[in-house]
Amino acid sequence: MKIQPQLTLLLIALAAATLPTARAQTVTNPCPNRVISWNLDNWSTVNPTDLAGLAPATNWVDTYLNNVTTSLPENTGAATTVNLNYGSFNSWSVQGNHAGLDANGTANREVLNGYLNSGPAAWGPWTTNTWVSLTNVPYALYDVVVYFNADASGRKCAIEGPNATYNFSTMGSAVRSGANALFTPTTETNATVFPTADFAVWRGLTGANARFTTYPKSGNDQWLGICGFQVIESSNAYCLYGPYPAAQIVPLGQPAAFNVIAGGQNVKYQWRRAGVPIANATNATYSIAATSAGQDGDYDVVLTNSFSALTSVVATLTFYTPRSLEWAGSVDGNWNTATANWKTNSATASTAYTETDNVLFSPLGSAQPTLTLSDTRTPSSITVSNSSYTFVGGSLGGSGSLRLKNNATLIIDTPDTRSGATVVDAGSTLQLDNNDTAGSLGSGALTNNGTLLFNAAGDEAYGYPIYGSGSITNLGASGLITLGSDLYANYLVQAGGGTLLLQGSNTLSGGLIVSGGTVWARAQD
Repeated sequence: MKIQPQLTLLLIALAAATLPTARAQTVTNPCPNRVISWNLDNWSTVNPTDLAGLAPATNWVDTYLNNVTTSLPENTGAATTVNLNYGSFNSWSVQGNHAGLDANGTANREVLNGYLNSGPAAWGPWTTNTWVSLTNVPYALYDVVVYFNADASGRKCAIEGPNATYNFSTMGSAVRSGANALFTPTTETNATVFPTADFAVWRGLTGANARFTTYPKSGNDQWLGICGFQVIESSNAYCLYGPYPAAQIVPLGQPAAFNVIAGGQNVKYQWRRAGVPIANATNATYSIAATSAGQDGDYDVVLTNSFSALTSVVATLTFYTPRSLEWAGSVDGNWNTATANWKTNSATASTAYTETDNVLFSPLGSAQPTLTLSDTRTPSSITVSNSSYTFVGGSLGGSGSLRLKNNATLIIDTPDTRSGATVVDAGSTLQLDNNDTAGSLGSGALTNNGTLLFNAAGDEAYGYPIYGSGSITNLGASGLITLGSDLYANYLVQAGGGTLLLQGSNTLSGGLIVSGGTVWARAQD
């Protein structure tokens, strides 16, 4: 992820004796609060004039291993009472060269490249932890941002601070591979979960001393450590961006949420859209359960307290324009939003599905005829053409349509709660269940001009009208299939050992055929 104004982690505060009008900030504004910043220098030089950190500041203390520093300066250049001590087995770097300044002019990639390095090994190193210790912090209330990394991704660790221990997995070279540094936070306290991250924030600290220690969790030779820290005086309202608040592209009807990490004393939140306050949007997170037309646009949040006010950067909500995708099964049989199993045409590279895309199942992907849905899939339309497929796992939802054409066959062995229309063309077959009761049919209008099969191993019910001139057949060996009123079909066939219940008024131009099982008929309740 490249740092952009709406995606960059930025710590901002406005100092004032009285509450001023909130004003917007940009990615490279220096933090007006007092900030003390330090980093370990191993191919990670931050010069005194460089602006760096999540609380953008100059006058970083940049030291080599074993160069313990006293009287660390603030971003103003003034010396403080803070003394620094730290420990590790040695120092290391993500890559053995300087990343140089970021495209936005900051030195954030340099901050994240070098680190104190320790971890377990079979030969028993004298220390397996990295730590930094601060004494004589001069602020009555302050927050600390600690940066960490390794020369490889996926190394698990816990980092302990004064009031919390957070878990993370290292990001490795991803932090510096883009034009701007990649900042990703962790707030995870579950000892079994290790999200990818390169910093954590401890807020509301009051003691004069603070210590931060890493505890590697991935076994021998999986070393990692602390890159640096920033101590921020906490009085004015400020906010941490990156990735909050982040621009988003979501399909219409899907959820969206904007988040902000704020600091300062007794901060209040007011989210806005296009500069207009949103009613009851007064928390750190503003969520939309299901987006609707007119909710796209620019969002920001105004943070206020008795000292100051600020307006965050703008994060834009954009509604996704659905694509037309064709199933290729390029990787596996999973229908999810991560795996590149789809093509926009047969000559293009494979891509991943995004909710509300229009999807086609054709001979192109017939080598992967059984699709496992990882969750509820909500395509705008599903078309099966000249091929046979089976859907299992997860479910189908949303308002999208389903059409079977050109002698297609589809077995729905998953819950279908769609409200969109279903059309089965002549020569095509739609089957519910596969000798089980895992499937269902959506509530939208069903027009069957081909073949509609029920093949359950238990009871199923479909209470909506069925239109068209096709045939309806129950193949189930057991169980009761209950159909509603207003069935229109050529033939209605009971062929399995189960039971078929008909209700109300139905029109069968070819008649009813019973070759097995039982048929019941009753007036509709």
